[in-house]
Amino acid sequence: MAVSSNPGIDIKHLKTVSALAEQGSLAGAALTLNLTQSALSHQLKELETRLNLELYLRKSRPLVLTAAGNQLLGLARQVLPALAQTEKQLQALHSGEAGRLHLALDCHSCIQWLLPLLPDFRRQWPGVDLEVESVPGFDSISALLGGQLDLLLTSDVQARGDLHFEPLFAF
Repeated sequence: MAVSSNPGIDIKHLKTVSALAEQGSLAGAALTLNLTQSALSHQLKELETRLNLELYLRKSRPLVLTAAGNQLLGLARQVLPALAQTEKQLQALHSGEAGRLHLALDCHSCIQWLLPLLPDFRRQWPGVDLEVESVPGFDSISALLGGQLDLLLTSDVQARGDLHFEPLFAF
């Protein structure tokens, strides 16, 4: 069997095979995918040409997938939900609803007012993984500049062009 040298399977192909299996017809799948039946037929023919395999039995009612079609359907049932979940997670990262906030305390008096606020923070931002460090002798400025920290609470304000210091309160 010869395999086409054309590019492989795209997400749109997995969506197509999934819609075919769900709807049982080209017309139903085309409607689900917001395509014309002609456009869907051309897309399927192009994929079958790429793979050098038939994906469904012509003239079958309801539509019946071939072994190759069923194999693609299995892949679609794995990939499409994983893709949707990843898109949802990326959207949450973009909106700030999820992610990681790694914070270090270089100011021991900050612990007294920060720790009581943490339960409220966790309730308000359940998708954010909050890590708080307070390690004596830890080079927090280097960690912040190196990306290991996202935020540093410090009383050691330094005049630097590569960092922004914002006063929270006066001692």
